[in-house]
Amino acid sequence: MTPLRPIFAYPDTKHVRIHAPMGYLDYKKCKPFLRDEFEFRCVYCLTRERWSESGDSTFSVDHIAAKSECPELETEYTNLTYACNWCNSAKGIYECPICPDTHAMAEHLVVNDDGNVIGRTLLGEELIEMLRLNLQWRNERRLDHLLIEAAAAADPDNPRVQAIRKRQRSYPSNMPDLKIYEPPGGNAKPEGLNASHTARQRNGELSDIY
Repeated sequence: MTPLRPIFAYPDTKHVRIHAPMGYLDYKKCKPFLRDEFEFRCVYCLTRERWSESGDSTFSVDHIAAKSECPELETEYTNLTYACNWCNSAKGIYECPICPDTHAMAEHLVVNDDGNVIGRTLLGEELIEMLRLNLQWRNERRLDHLLIEAAAAADPDNPRVQAIRKRQRSYPSNMPDLKIYEPPGGNAKPEGLNASHTARQRNGELSDIY
């Protein structure tokens, strides 16, 4: 079994897309695929859907290259990523200096034990500044989750602590069944449907936490 990664561990490799829906005239139609693609969390700050009472409603389809700059890419799946509403709003019309498709995010960013996001490179520092990742309330929220992780590790036999940890690290209850969607232009990577979280859950291949 693959070891469980730290809750705020950025990916140490570039992201390779497993989905490729085509032909949508409204880019928001790609959201179910992006939710699954990026594991139901913001690619920039790693906030998870489970941490909000509103779930995926607090997340948006984000354009890597802005619509105003590259309107021809507005509905192109490879130009779309998944971000929390706060990061998407802070980003505005600008293009982030790094994104998971072109960068191993862990090479540029790391989250300290105090919840502070540290830029390992100039590009990482630029992203932190652009998205205001180190606002006090954001650091405090990250620290809350890190403290739960620490408490669970220190007291593995405490059922209440373990239940809280499981709740914060479990998958959302409304994971999309991507097999019901029919992109107008087809799907260039149909094999990704069997690799989706819902398909893996049905086959008993999905862990309870991630």
